[in-house]
Amino acid sequence: GAEEQTAKPGPKSSETTTEIETPIRLVLLLLSADGEEPVGNEEFKLRMEGPVTRNLLLRTDSDGFAHVTDVPEGEYPTLLRHPRYLSDRRVLTVPPEEPTTEPEVVKVLLEKGKSLTGKVTDRRGQAIKGAAVTLHTGTSDGPQNRKATSGNDGTFTIEALTVGIWTLTAFHPAYSFAGPLRTEIPAQEELTIQLGESKRLNVFVENPDATPCEGARIAVRIHATPAGGSSLSLGVPTSKALTDAEGLVVLNNLPDDPSALVTLVAIHASYTPISKNVTIDELEGGEFVLRFAARRSLGGIVLDPDGNIVPNIRVFLTGPQNQTVNSISDGTFQFNWRKLRPGKYWLQASAAAIGVS
Repeated sequence: GAEEQTAKPGPKSSETTTEIETPIRLVLLLLSADGEEPVGNEEFKLRMEGPVTRNLLLRTDSDGFAHVTDVPEGEYPTLLRHPRYLSDRRVLTVPPEEPTTEPEVVKVLLEKGKSLTGKVTDRRGQAIKGAAVTLHTGTSDGPQNRKATSGNDGTFTIEALTVGIWTLTAFHPAYSFAGPLRTEIPAQEELTIQLGESKRLNVFVENPDATPCEGARIAVRIHATPAGGSSLSLGVPTSKALTDAEGLVVLNNLPDDPSALVTLVAIHASYTPISKNVTIDELEGGEFVLRFAARRSLGGIVLDPDGNIVPNIRVFLTGPQNQTVNSISDGTFQFNWRKLRPGKYWLQASAAAIGVS
């Protein structure tokens, strides 16, 4: 957006006592892109990085003014965000505090950007209400997401979009997850998203000894890079049910594309999580199995140079995870915990009386 500095008008009678008493370091005047209309009574998120870092929630008054307070003097690269306007990035200068001087006003012209309008239907063309439609893209400010929910007639509108390639997904609990789909902005025509009926796919989870594992939870992620779109790794909403006594859990809402690649992660309090990549086609066989690995442990015995057992020695394990234990009366020690990660570890035993080995 464009920037212009002017003198701030005198405070209005409608300003609260709190605003008057709080030192105002800078004033933003937020206007429409043509500079004619104030963007009033709206909330904005302002991130400031400089001598200090601030994440501020600003609210404009009816004339589009917003006050920046409690920020030391200095230069601050900033990012201003609002769900219906394009992000504004600029450097703001906070001057030294001088009680007798009116704070400067910085004009910020906000652009609404492009929008995408579409409709969500089933395979018969019937409108679907309550579908969550999300657009994803990567920018210099990091990943950007824009969301909307389809109305009674299945239509939706997503605003504040930049020109370029976005990736679209759509979800409704009663239907299969749709996407990722490559979407170009501005769109040449209204978009129609068709959702298929939700599939129910079986996954079995086993203990290390191949017996059924009851009480495990399955998380699902989909990985895709649509042609010309951003690479995505998205969690797929699925049933929150745990595996039953037979180790079975039924997943729904997965993509209906047989070639779609997903990652299944099995989670249980007794084991290190395990994950596997699998296509929807492989899952449709109904016999897909995830088997936890056995618990890892490491133990030993502490001996002195003459081969005698040394009890009550502190033993340290340092590496991807750190752990400290004491050797017991027979000199043995045991590291044993549920989520020992693979990797290279250093082992050290020490005692104040005999030094470090």
